Amino acid sequence: MKQKPLTQSLSWLHTWDGLVFGWILFSIFLTGTLAVFDKEIDGWMRPEIPAHSLDKAQSAQRALDYLQHQHPDASAWNIGLATERSPSLTVSAGEQRRGGWEVRVFFAVWLLSLGYAVIRPWLDAWREQLGLTALLCIGLPALNLLGGNRGDHVYLEVTTVLMGLLLAWTCWKLSQPKQERDALGVGHGAGGMVRTDLPGGTGGGFCAALCRRGGVVVLGGAWVLLGLMYLLGP
Repeated sequence: MKQKPLTQSLSWLHTWDGLVFGWILFSIFLTGTLAVFDKEIDGWMRPEIPAHSLDKAQSAQRALDYLQHQHPDASAWNIGLATERSPSLTVSAGEQRRGGWEVRVFFAVWLLSLGYAVIRPWLDAWREQLGLTALLCIGLPALNLLGGNRGDHVYLEVTTVLMGLLLAWTCWKLSQPKQERDALGVGHGAGGMVRTDLPGGTGGGFCAALCRRGGVVVLGGAWVLLGLMYLLGP
């Protein structure tokens, strides 16, 4: 049985995944709309919560005493006084701020990744970067689980693991011998030009070549300039 080209498989996957993600987006929008009225819903579902009548000065002092005792080393304190919509006193404390070295490291790693993608052969670069991304997507939730995770972000972690499995499958497909890649619709044409079984004949080779080299450079040019400006800035 002849195997379908990669483009036909991706088209089928796009069609049916669109329905699944459409319902996921609908649920996200619905829950986001309900979150706007979280105070009203909370008061309606828990009418037994007692109300204490304190003036704003007493409420602010009480919240300040609590923050000074519980979070003395916090970088910021936030006190929300009671209003008609939110009749409860809310307090929060920010974590200790870290330096800008994290952002600089991010841009440095991104610039190295861009240079790596341009220098390496396109198929090797795709396979290696997809494999590394799949390892991170699967490994980070596993480390979080072993580190005493309470399940606060279980949906995000499950989605990340599924994305990692999809990337690992793609990396495995790209690691197949040339004959099997040709059956998938991915390979090399004459002169090393990338060949894909796209509709339109010779246009597929041009689009693939553009995505292989030109797309990386053109789309990444603005990010390169931004990264250099940030790294060389004050």
